[in-house]
Amino acid sequence: MTFVVPRPKLASEGFQGQEVVHRLGDLHQCFKQVNELEGPTKRLYEVAAETAGLALEDFVKAVYSLEKMMISWQKREKRRLGEPWEA
Repeated sequence: MTFVVPRPKLASEGFQGQEVVHRLGDLHQCFKQVNELEGPTKRLYEVAAETAGLALEDFVKAVYSLEKMMISWQKREKRRLGEPWEA
């Protein structure tokens, strides 16, 4: 596997002052309730819930729960491996 050092966004690219480096998952949003869904995201959840045979509310809760479990697992793994955790 090849590791790539992220290139910071430059001020000339519209960022002033502090360097901004977006990492995989930085812009990910977790939705805890159905009323937080809108647009294409809501439609995706509706189709996925229907496919899974669940009510939309139950599906949103299940996805949120899984996301939180994955985040906890990632934190534990980073601690176990001695890597710093960035939240």
